Amino acid sequence: MSPAGLQWVRMQLQTCLEQHAGCPGNGEVVLPKRVLEFHEVSPGIISVRLRTESNDRTIKKFAALSHCWGSHQACTTTKATLEDHKRGIPWSKIPRTFRDGIRFCLALGIHHLWIDALCIIQDDPVDWQIESARMADIYQNADVTLAATHSSSDSGGCFPEHHDLVTERALSLPDGIASPWRGIQFREKARHWTMPLPKSSSPSYPLLTRGWAFQERILAPRVVHFCRDEMSWECNSLSTCECGGLPVYNRARDLFSDITKVETVVPAHALTRYYPVVDVPDKSTDPAVAARILIDGLSTEPVDHNTARRNALANPARRFDPGNRVHVENPILPFSELPGYEHLPGYEHLPGYEHLPGYGHLPGYGQGGYNHRWNRRFQSDQPTASRRWQQMVEQYSPLLLSKDTDRLPALSGIASNAQPHLGSYLAGLWSSSLASDLLWRVSQLDVGLRSPATPQGPSWSWASSRGAVRYWDDLRLDITRPEVGGWNERKPVFKSASVKPAGRNPFGEVAPGGNVIVEGYLLSAKVHYVRTRPWLTGSSRAEELDPLKYEVHFALDLPLLTDHVLSEEGPHHVPDGTEVSMLLVHPDVCLVLLPSEGVATPPAWATYRRIGIVRQPAAFAQVYTGAVDWMVGSVKECIGII
Repeated sequence: MSPAGLQWVRMQLQTCLEQHAGCPGNGEVVLPKRVLEFHEVSPGIISVRLRTESNDRTIKKFAALSHCWGSHQACTTTKATLEDHKRGIPWSKIPRTFRDGIRFCLALGIHHLWIDALCIIQDDPVDWQIESARMADIYQNADVTLAATHSSSDSGGCFPEHHDLVTERALSLPDGIASPWRGIQFREKARHWTMPLPKSSSPSYPLLTRGWAFQERILAPRVVHFCRDEMSWECNSLSTCECGGLPVYNRARDLFSDITKVETVVPAHALTRYYPVVDVPDKSTDPAVAARILIDGLSTEPVDHNTARRNALANPARRFDPGNRVHVENPILPFSELPGYEHLPGYEHLPGYEHLPGYGHLPGYGQGGYNHRWNRRFQSDQPTASRRWQQMVEQYSPLLLSKDTDRLPALSGIASNAQPHLGSYLAGLWSSSLASDLLWRVSQLDVGLRSPATPQGPSWSWASSRGAVRYWDDLRLDITRPEVGGWNERKPVFKSASVKPAGRNPFGEVAPGGNVIVEGYLLSAKVHYVRTRPWLTGSSRAEELDPLKYEVHFALDLPLLTDHVLSEEGPHHVPDGTEVSMLLVHPDVCLVLLPSEGVATPPAWATYRRIGIVRQPAAFAQVYTGAVDWMVGSVKECIGII
């Protein structure tokens, strides 16, 4: 930890807090349920203990640590070590990365640090579900997040081994030339990342390859990256580094910001499950909007009423300031007990405001302009927000996870924040944009790219696949052009979509049985394996199976982009020549479906699972639009997809 580097971080932090309008302030918050507390008791001697909610949860500043776990974790909190850690954690047992984070916090005047390995009980599945669901709030409320970006394990440290980029050389001048300069300094070119991160850069930035770190970077208002050559800074308003040479890149936090800028009023029935947030806009002219209520996170466990009241009243100075979003723990205080409620402009015009103590329902919702205004605002901004979500999925899906079961939980913090703006969450997709969210494809098939042993979502969700997924940039989400056969007549109608969480986090793992009921046009086709054709080049070699290429045969032969390797033996094996159905979901795109024995839909409806996607070639569509119907012979049916 160099003095110059520390001063640089202090300068960035001060500038962000004082000058960045798009970044939150450093108002003190209630500490997380568990957090490390530390003090330098004497020069070089630091005492560390695990502070828990059983202690007085005083409102203070805290930092969070983002790090790679590595293959071996030397120090974690378990059921067996919890009580010992509450009494104190010996400095010698704390891994180097954690020690560096603690020392850096002390240098910034911060005495509390949240580290997942020590603040979540690692062998308690229930505690993990609850605390992982709270990670969004933890990283969003942290004053600063320290990212051990160059380190691949908890033993790698935040500060790299001494690596001096600057070298001094003697400067020889011709005789007779007087100059005050006797030496010249030059430095090695510092390494910088770009996003998406190329494979060649992965060894230098292992943290940026990890799935959990993705949402930590996005949700944290301020991140200090400890890199091999220098430190870098990210906040909502700025990305920079010590040398000033960090290139402009596609920041996922900017995509997230575009989503959360879409202002919505959430249907009242959704409010009973979430921590509400009262959002008071500055200089609002719409009294109903002035007291609008947004959802902001899951109530995952019973909360003591007295504790909730004490926490809500703890800092009245920050409550209901214009422009601030106020987090109030569930269960909710009576509206009249929230400090400053009488100053909310127009709060009395919110339909059913007098019933806000329970937030269980808002009488009058749907009978007046309240529902209409929500729909109008939502529909006008939704296509942009939906595309931003899809771009975030494209950046997230290639990242590495130690457990297949983390595919959705590692994105749950972002999803919980996006829900007020995108509708109901469906295992990585959204009810408001389901038709376009279904148009994902596996970016690059690999022989080893089998589906997870236990599917992490229904077959129609990208979470059921493994590896990177992509969306077509040129497919319009608001489809308006006329098509042969009449797109308006063939447009699918989604009757319902259902996904049940497997645990206490509604944005985390999902239970088997999720389904989509859709009425649309289906066309029978057959899957064909693609074989090499060496005779085209004059070779006498025999034809060989290409396990990465498939076609779907109907009136045309089109490339089939499969969700996994079909030719490999196993539960997802699809033999050559298998009959499938193509469901039209876009004028140029069909989902390729395989009949399934699942019973997730009423017996009267045929049940399918997705195995891939096919797109009509753009050139074909341009040349033959108005002349050839690529879905001729398709039949309208109501089906279930599991």
